Amino acid sequence: MKACGKGLTFLFLLLVISIAPSGTASAQSADQAAINRVLDQLEEAYVNENMGLLSSLISDSGFILLIKKPADPSMALVLNKAQLLDGTAKRWADEDFLEHKHVNRRIIIDGPIAKSISVMKEQTKARKKMESPIFHILAKEDTQWRLVFSASALGDE
Repeated sequence: MKACGKGLTFLFLLLVISIAPSGTASAQSADQAAINRVLDQLEEAYVNENMGLLSSLISDSGFILLIKKPADPSMALVLNKAQLLDGTAKRWADEDFLEHKHVNRRIIIDGPIAKSISVMKEQTKARKKMESPIFHILAKEDTQWRLVFSASALGDE
């Protein structure tokens, strides 16, 4: 988290601010479990290089914000679903992943929208390790929770 800087910390805090969760406790519990399954499946898809599974977990209208250098906003990338899947395929071709985990998850559910904040930990076979904060917004599309927005900091500043 220290590599992210104050600006990125502010961005994540701003994104997290929301009204109190709504819905019954049992619905919240079922949604919480479903969202955790989606995040677990994201991890599984990434490590096993399962593009079909990864694609099924992301909304067709989904996009991602990658912050390469938190101190330089001009280095940020915004990718739609197709670009994200293409970039992921290229990354899989370049690196073999041993781990891709979302740890210290915090999930906030507000009706058909959920926010998840965690730390993404990755490790490749070449022993390259990376940790970065990650923020997801998921939406319930019909009965399935899908990722509609993700923001993470990949930078070293």
